[in-house]
Amino acid sequence: MKISIRNRSESYRTNTNNLSAISKRASAKNYDMRYVLAIASLVLISFIQFANAEPIPYEEFIKWYQPKIDKATLERLNPIEQLDLGIYMLDIICFDGKIKVLKFSDHNLVACVNPQSAQKLVERGWGITKNESMFTGSSHGTECGNGLTISFKDKKPPVSSIIYKIRNVMMEFAEILLWQPITVVQETNDSIILGITGAYNLTEEIKLKDTIRKIPDVLDVKLEQGGCI
Repeated sequence: MKISIRNRSESYRTNTNNLSAISKRASAKNYDMRYVLAIASLVLISFIQFANAEPIPYEEFIKWYQPKIDKATLERLNPIEQLDLGIYMLDIICFDGKIKVLKFSDHNLVACVNPQSAQKLVERGWGITKNESMFTGSSHGTECGNGLTISFKDKKPPVSSIIYKIRNVMMEFAEILLWQPITVVQETNDSIILGITGAYNLTEEIKLKDTIRKIPDVLDVKLEQGGCI
């Protein structure tokens, strides 16, 4: 199986560098490497060799990435195994007529289900199916990395509920943003730093922050927009 890729190599190299910069500012005591390695392995592990290099030429990227697609196809790997291999959420391969559904509340989870189940999951607000038309417009800054810092008054809500709100508001900006990983860079008792992608105008930034502020016990929200290729 050959896959069509819109030169994502530059995008993920940028996100690796931006996430690295954010993590350096985080406290070493509170920085939980397990989150980044387990949840954002496609960012930090798959591209660590390119973290300080120039953007990968498209041909080299395909040479590096296509064997992963071939292995997943030949061995019929499930979505979790494909993510662990370094395949991006957008490129997860489903078999036997199943289609992929992205879970809104998870950092980086795609499920392969039959079309009837997919429709029910979407209707319940569990997630969203991949829409090919999202590739015809702007990437909306998927090559840009950002640090989202959220502080809390007393009780911190589950990270899943925060990610759910973020992805739902992202859907209003550009569907392609939903299919990018959200990484937990740092987590303490009263704050959390998330790595998200996208280039947001002032109106979108305000809406994103206001949506998060409506979550119970949220004290403040800061968005540090990083660099883009």
